[in-house]
Amino acid sequence: VTASITVTATPSATPSTSATYTVSPTGSASSTVSPTPSCSATVTLTATRSVTATVSPTYAAMAVGAGQFFSYPNPIKGKQLWFYYACQAPAQVTIDIVNVAGEKIASLTDTPAASGTARISWDASKLAPGIYLYRARIEDADGVRTFSWQKIAVVK
Repeated sequence: VTASITVTATPSATPSTSATYTVSPTGSASSTVSPTPSCSATVTLTATRSVTATVSPTYAAMAVGAGQFFSYPNPIKGKQLWFYYACQAPAQVTIDIVNVAGEKIASLTDTPAASGTARISWDASKLAPGIYLYRARIEDADGVRTFSWQKIAVVK
């Protein structure tokens, strides 16, 4: 927090002033000016706060509903790709990555996946730039399957 104070006095004698000011972490400010001899004073208090927000994929995963999937980052420019998903009950999760010709590039398995949201990481650094697809499948203990096809864009 950066704060500045300006005191302008218009007395008949040379003034001396003492000022105290406080800026709380929530951004509220208070100021006390004690001029001597008595005079009128104008106090201006300016406070500036810099805030940096960071969005983490971990928090973004909380938006995934049961049986839903998404990948992050997408498009991927770097090395690490994360697949986020949610299960209502413990289940086997399989993610197959294929090229546009339908050839399997990789297969990832998280077994058994606990209920709730989770993620699987994958090193995508060896992929050539282009469009790929992934099929995410959840199969619970009762044999109920959920499928999802999604695109992955790779840029270098």
